[in-house]
Amino acid sequence: MTRYRKRPVEVEAFRLGFDAYPDWFKRQMALGKVSVDWKNTNAKILTLEGEMEASHGDYVIQGVNGELYPCKAEISSKPMKLFLTPAPSCRAALIECAKRGGEATGLDCKSYFPRL
Repeated sequence: MTRYRKRPVEVEAFRLGFDAYPDWFKRQMALGKVSVDWKNTNAKILTLEGEMEASHGDYVIQGVNGELYPCKAEISSKPMKLFLTPAPSCRAALIECAKRGGEATGLDCKSYFPRL
């Protein structure tokens, strides 16, 4: 049997009911591929597999080809990690933080620079 390794892929996502709607989500709403229940903060999303529902607190993810799909918050936190790109002005401070083990600031500096 041949074995394959899945490459890490960066996707865009937001948390329904917590984050502002990104432009890509608003475009899908305008196209009728997403309908939002404003009262309950739920959304029905037309995915490649059919219509799926995202509840308040779920993540809505835009895949690499622009497809949308919902993901329960408790599931998304396991395989996914928030990818933060620090501004150049923050880089020096984060490197110093990593040298000190993050103790002075409470930051997880390794999440910014995993090779440190």
